[in-house]
Amino acid sequence: MRNISVDQILTSNKQRLDAVHLYKQFGSGAELHRHLVKLIEPHMSEINKRLGQENDVNYLAYAVEHVLTLTAEKRETK
Repeated sequence: MRNISVDQILTSNKQRLDAVHLYKQFGSGAELHRHLVKLIEPHMSEINKRLGQENDVNYLAYAVEHVLTLTAEKRETK
């Protein structure tokens, strides 16, 4: 299994800001996941080419959610 970064999934500043906004709006959970899928899905062809493999949009949405959650937790402990 290879490591990937959020920047390889969400390639534009707008996408990253949208993901942060969604996290702030919904927190972690099913509603956030549903919206992250909608954010990522239109770009799956590009993402698959960039990563050199077929990817599952649900898995990528969970990965982005995980990073958003870790980042929020890190900020809360400061």
